[in-house]
Amino acid sequence: SSGINAELAAAQEKLAQIKAKIKELDDNLAELTASFEKATADKLKCQQEAESTARTISLANRLVGGLASENVRWAESVENFKVMASKLPGDVLLITAFISYLGYFTKGYRDDLMEAFISFLAKQKVKIPITDDIDLLQILIDDADVASWNNEGLPSDRMSTENATILCNATRWPLMVDPQLQGIKWIKNREGDELKVIRLGQKGYLEAIERAISNGDCVLIENLEEDMDPVLDPVIGRNTIKKGRAIKIGDKDVDYSPSFRLILHTKLANPHYKPELQAQCTLINFTVTRDGLEDQLLAEVVAKERPDLEATKAQLTKQQNDF
Repeated sequence: SSGINAELAAAQEKLAQIKAKIKELDDNLAELTASFEKATADKLKCQQEAESTARTISLANRLVGGLASENVRWAESVENFKVMASKLPGDVLLITAFISYLGYFTKGYRDDLMEAFISFLAKQKVKIPITDDIDLLQILIDDADVASWNNEGLPSDRMSTENATILCNATRWPLMVDPQLQGIKWIKNREGDELKVIRLGQKGYLEAIERAISNGDCVLIENLEEDMDPVLDPVIGRNTIKKGRAIKIGDKDVDYSPSFRLILHTKLANPHYKPELQAQCTLINFTVTRDGLEDQLLAEVVAKERPDLEATKAQLTKQQNDF
């Protein structure tokens, strides 16, 4: 009996040793398994990073290869920009002359005067370079501007586009000579409900102008005659006081908002204004001439006969504007 117990104890001790050994091996196995899984994950991560880097390098090589062919074009563009920069002062000089002096003339006179300006610059002892065959409208506006104006009711002929360009870029108050009322229709559509329309002589017109000056509104004084109310001379001449913060109208000092705008309009076909008014304003002739009427009728015919061309033009203009 005692012998059997001794054998049992020895067997149990041996079993315990074996179990301890198995536990030690299991722990080692778990540790090795964890190390293997970590090494496998690291390897997979490295492979993914290597593939991503290879794709990036491939795309970079393709981009560099694609841009290499642009080098010539870019070099040509740089040279063209240098030439344009050298001619920019002359171009700007023509633009300022166009905006300041040509607004009152009809198309024929505008073309003749522009040729005279260009010829005058070419004859100077120190020549002022200008762009060959310059189109001033292409410098001042783009197709999106023209399309927007046409949508607002501006006729699509060249003369009307020039007039709108002058009106939008002039620093002096514009005075529209508009017997057919095409210009005033465009202005009212363009400015919308924010426009304050006033006629001289109507009840309370002076107070309405004073409020607009203080609030920074856009004011349209329509149907002017040749004689202007002298009380408005400071407004037309922008004779501000208090360092530009106020303007004197009659006996009152009215707060002057920098956002205030004034547009003058007359239905007279051939008005004769005093020289001071012509110097203070930019006169713009919206009178419809035969050439302008032909252009407008041509545009209407194209829109009627070939609406597909009109739709394509509108779509291309929209795409360019969005771009």
